[in-house]
Amino acid sequence: MSSTLDSAQQRAYAEPTPTRTRSSRIGRRGVAIALVAAVVAVAVALAVWLTRAPSEAPYADPAATGRLTLCGADGTALTEGSTKDSILAATVVGATAAAETYAAEGRTAALFAYQPREGLAPSEWSGLQLTAPTSYDDPAAPGVTLAEGDTTLSQFLGGFPATYDGWVQLRLYLAAPGQQVSSQQYDAVDLHVDGTTWRAVDPGASTCPTTTP
Repeated sequence: MSSTLDSAQQRAYAEPTPTRTRSSRIGRRGVAIALVAAVVAVAVALAVWLTRAPSEAPYADPAATGRLTLCGADGTALTEGSTKDSILAATVVGATAAAETYAAEGRTAALFAYQPREGLAPSEWSGLQLTAPTSYDDPAAPGVTLAEGDTTLSQFLGGFPATYDGWVQLRLYLAAPGQQVSSQQYDAVDLHVDGTTWRAVDPGASTCPTTTP
């Protein structure tokens, strides 16, 4: 009996319980570190994206009755671009039909840019006319056609930097013979500028005309 127990004890000591190797521990630790790094990278990227791509402007403009749609020459809506482009868009179309007094023969529209200022009402912001007044066909969809030689967004920013967190507001003012320019109510769109890139935030959804020959 004694010899049998002695033999079992000898086998138990001769065959120790398997233990985790150092390389195994290092491997699992490396995976954990990699996962943590990946989570941190995603969080940082998300934070940067949220910072650079706000979903709405930090101000409200009660005079803005509708949203503007920026259009390319091929008839597609533009939501972003470069401040260095020679023209911001081929056309800009409003969502609000022209009032009867502004829908008369000889009606025109012009695009203005404004510099939002924190703590000031939109009516007190500084602005600049970007385009000459141009005629448009449909009073239900007033708009303006941009051309080479119009004031560029880069030129505007040179005189009116986007100091309020990168924001610029575009407004479409209408005019007609015998009427004052409609600067009390207008369609508008907010642009967020980041470096040399702009992005339209909450733009309109008007149908874009095709201007490509």
